[in-house]
Amino acid sequence: MTRCMRVMRLAERDPRRGGRVALRWLHHGGRTAYADLALGWALLRWERLAAAEALLAAAAVALPPADHGARLHCQRAQLMLAQLQGAKHDLQDRWEAHVAACAALHLDAAIVAARCEQAAHLNLLGHYSAARALMRAVGPLVATCGRLALRARWLHVSGVAAIGCGDLAAARQALNQAGQLFHHLGYRAEVARVAFEQGWLALRSEQLSLAARALRYARALYLRLDLPFRVALCTRDLGTVAYLQNEYDQALAWGVAARHQFLALGRAYHAAGCDFNLGTVAHVSGLYDLALAAYQRAEATYREHGHPFQAFVAGRNQVLVLCAQDRPHDALALADTLAPQGSALGDELGACELLAARAQALRGLGRTAEAAQAWLVAANRFAALGNHGAAATSRLELAWLQLDSAAPEITATLLHDVARQLNERPAQLWRVHYGLGLLAARQGDLAAARAAYVRAVKLVARMRRRLASEHASSGIFRQAQALHHTAMTLAAQMDDHELLLLLADHQHSLSFAAQFGQAAAPTATALLREAAGRALRQAIMGPTTTSQYEAALNHYRSALLQTRHTTPITLEHTALSRTQKPIGTPCSTICNLQSTIVHGITPRAAPPYTEYDLACLRRELTAAYGTAWTLLCPLFTDDLLLLFGVTPEGSFCTQRPYTSQMRQLFDRACLPTQRQMTYRDLERLRVAHRLPWQTLDDLGHLLLPSWLRARLGPQHRLLILPSGPLHGLAWAALRVEGAWLCEAAILLLLPHLRAARPPPRSDPNAPALLIGCSQFGPRAPELPLVGTVLDLVAQTWRGPCEQLRDGAATLAALRAANSHHALRRYGLIQLASHAQLGGADGLLAQIQLADDAMLLDEVAQLRIQADLVVLSACEGGASAVLPGDEVLSLSRALLTAGAHSVIASLWTVYDQGLLALLQPLYQALASGHDPPTALALAQRTLCNRPAEANSMLHTPYIWGGFHVVCR
Repeated sequence: MTRCMRVMRLAERDPRRGGRVALRWLHHGGRTAYADLALGWALLRWERLAAAEALLAAAAVALPPADHGARLHCQRAQLMLAQLQGAKHDLQDRWEAHVAACAALHLDAAIVAARCEQAAHLNLLGHYSAARALMRAVGPLVATCGRLALRARWLHVSGVAAIGCGDLAAARQALNQAGQLFHHLGYRAEVARVAFEQGWLALRSEQLSLAARALRYARALYLRLDLPFRVALCTRDLGTVAYLQNEYDQALAWGVAARHQFLALGRAYHAAGCDFNLGTVAHVSGLYDLALAAYQRAEATYREHGHPFQAFVAGRNQVLVLCAQDRPHDALALADTLAPQGSALGDELGACELLAARAQALRGLGRTAEAAQAWLVAANRFAALGNHGAAATSRLELAWLQLDSAAPEITATLLHDVARQLNERPAQLWRVHYGLGLLAARQGDLAAARAAYVRAVKLVARMRRRLASEHASSGIFRQAQALHHTAMTLAAQMDDHELLLLLADHQHSLSFAAQFGQAAAPTATALLREAAGRALRQAIMGPTTTSQYEAALNHYRSALLQTRHTTPITLEHTALSRTQKPIGTPCSTICNLQSTIVHGITPRAAPPYTEYDLACLRRELTAAYGTAWTLLCPLFTDDLLLLFGVTPEGSFCTQRPYTSQMRQLFDRACLPTQRQMTYRDLERLRVAHRLPWQTLDDLGHLLLPSWLRARLGPQHRLLILPSGPLHGLAWAALRVEGAWLCEAAILLLLPHLRAARPPPRSDPNAPALLIGCSQFGPRAPELPLVGTVLDLVAQTWRGPCEQLRDGAATLAALRAANSHHALRRYGLIQLASHAQLGGADGLLAQIQLADDAMLLDEVAQLRIQADLVVLSACEGGASAVLPGDEVLSLSRALLTAGAHSVIASLWTVYDQGLLALLQPLYQALASGHDPPTALALAQRTLCNRPAEANSMLHTPYIWGGFHVVCR
């Protein structure tokens, strides 16, 4: 009996040691009913539930009927076990019966212990008001029973209930006292549990740094105690903290790690909670359909499992998404439906959060006075409840409502005040600086406006650079698009070229750096991505309904958002060092624990970034290209086109009104439906007395200012950073002084500003991989000249060539080669097949292979190091362009995969024209020319051919769509 008591006490102090002692006892035998109870209790505290369940069931049968204390202890353990296994509200009836049995025997300590666990179960179900009432009722009994462990547990459960009710001050006091008592008793697991709840308390009060420290501390303790379920809970909540700090990549990585941990433990319900966190990241990233679907699934799951508190939060978040989707009527209706539920929960903080969400809906309906009143009330209530971050967010919304008021000084003071409270929240802080900039500009203080805009732009860019998803990065930019346009207009007004450079650098394709060079995904992550891609391909090819297709597409988007931000988290790396003694520090001083905790694995660091200036840019480009270069960066606002250029000698900016006539001109050159008219010059057949190539001539005058035209020459490098609709422009086909632009310069397109630094390269003796597929069954028409293309390349290229032709050119073969890093050895990759941009904002872009289609993301997952990839396929260079110049195209995907340069076409490739272009292209490459020069020479060969009857070889429709894009 003494040994049993020792094991049970050890399990309270250190569940891992107690559990291991229990396992050794089981192994050696010699069990009795009391041993089963002790061992079952030890394994329960160690959360080895299956083993604990068997032992406790055996003890319940074998314990002597007369030993009421032992039998009640066993019964309480079984109820706690059911609680951990996810029992719903019907478990409360069993708790009541258990308490009645304890009361009949006048066992006050047993009553307190049972009531604490009963209230803990109510907390888990989200019934915080009921739990708090139960704890208040048992309070006098706690005072008289005199047991420190029970008082600590009572304080702990009471503190959690207070958090759920929004009484943060009472929660803080209770948890601090509980932590001190558990520390005094040496109960390590309980110290960790209190730290975990203090993390939630800090989250609800939006003290984010404190929340992160508390959760990391708890996680490290749980790792030391080998409690994997508790580790997963901390991992999940660390994702929530990262989301609130707008570190969305880390939020996704923590969330995915937690989801895998929960599933490995058989905790599907908790894994669903991680999907809810995915919805929050999708929401702030502007992926509103995905966010709404995630919140709706989460709400249904929470209601099914009897968790009204979490269901209410999911519903409130749906209100915010509906507001963002410009559906204020639906948002207001949902908010009014949720209001009684919030009142029934007794959560004052949750009611305030719903009120703030309702204010957004009111603003969307134009009811600004009501919205202002709602935000004012919410701000005051948040402040009274101790959530100063939420109060500052409500005051920020009030300030934006007052921006056009007659009292700018008051609005500015309000913005300066909330800036201090929102220092950890860049998603709100950038709006503070933007508002201050607008106020300064209206008062004529352009220098102050510039400084404020720059701070805001940098905050937005910092959030975007953490994301490896074009759609998520673009969603953030879309929310700040007016900021960028306002800053560009100010830069033009001030003729501030440094500001224009900064804006170009902070706008274009910021997700590219986050994607490039990512570590290989863990096996589970790769399988998730492949399964989602397979389901999407089946939905595309098979007989599916629109709703089934949309579901498959949303699942694919969700999988990409998760898997692109995943780095394996090695749990051992986050354990406490052996020299640390975590229980030597009371939980009440967690805010000072930075020196005694291990911060754990950062899921993925943001890509390194250093500021650029014009002098630095000129030095780097001159070192790369000599003095014969020009960088052209077209930038758009709502009503201006800014042609910003940098040369070795200086910088220039030409402003043009962005008129409807200009938009029509761009449409004629960039839209697939109008390209033939422009690049075959068919407009001359429709309009009498029209000059040859009039549209391309007009575009040349429009986009190539005089300062640029004066610099051009056959060996001049023109580096172009396209923007907006100009991503779809065939730049080589613009007319300059009666010639084609490809004759007047060597063109190089850049995905982002920093891609200009390393010059393109090509080693004509490097090994080449030639991939070609001519037959696709019912998926696509035959390509009879693919073999001819591969033969041409093999005969011209000087290095050794390997081929994957027709039946060997399979998705399975490429995946296998990629998994063994075999693709990295090739300096040239030639790919000849069908390709298409597809829909879904570029996500469905694909290359057809013999057995299946390779989707855009699968192309980006290849690991190659080729100097050049030539994609002789239709629409290989065509792109879907999202706000923030986030571009999705097969050529960009190949750059992400590791190619240094890609040659591809914007539109359909014609066999004879392709052969006519490839021959001089590969001859130039074999002679040692780099890819941009080789393509320019090949295009010049074709454009200088004499016109022939029934031939288009001399027209830019054949050669003009090809371009080189480099990283």
